Amino acid sequence: MQSNDLSDLSAQVDFLCLESERSADLINQLETLFTSPKSSNASAELETSLAYAIKTLRPRLTAENISLKMQGDTGTTVAGESIQLETIFINLISNSINALRHTNPPRRIDISVSTTDKNCVIEISDNGPGVQPSMLPNLWQLYATSDKQGTGIGLWLSQQIAQSNGGIIEAGNNESAGAWFRVSLPIKA
Repeated sequence: MQSNDLSDLSAQVDFLCLESERSADLINQLETLFTSPKSSNASAELETSLAYAIKTLRPRLTAENISLKMQGDTGTTVAGESIQLETIFINLISNSINALRHTNPPRRIDISVSTTDKNCVIEISDNGPGVQPSMLPNLWQLYATSDKQGTGIGLWLSQQIAQSNGGIIEAGNNESAGAWFRVSLPIKA
């Protein structure tokens, strides 16, 4: 084995170890989410959580030739644990990537961040086929999916996480093409 091969292998092993630790943390937090009272004093930097989600999904974005554009002030502290917020953003962006699979180029995901007096609003939209209108009322139910490869767990889990932190996720279709998902979370000082 060459030296470069060993360093690549070592980097991959390090990454897998880090991801397995993160998975264990997520499982512990999910257990807490579903067994503890619904009030949490946790806070996270939005910029860090969004950056991690985008970094995690960058290989898929590149492979699918999808551009991602982000605008707005991400330097806000919001309610929730970082790993929980990362889970929300990974689920929503991943769903957009999946929706864009059969869309002709250019394929695009836009993330916009805005704030009100009390909330931070993160909107993730794409130019894919949109959500089937018949799915919109049931979107947040466990196992609801229109994706043949989907589990129907991601949107449900994301909504549970948002609500446990005093937030909500809404969804709809853009007028021209694609879907939007709007995450609203309380701002923490």
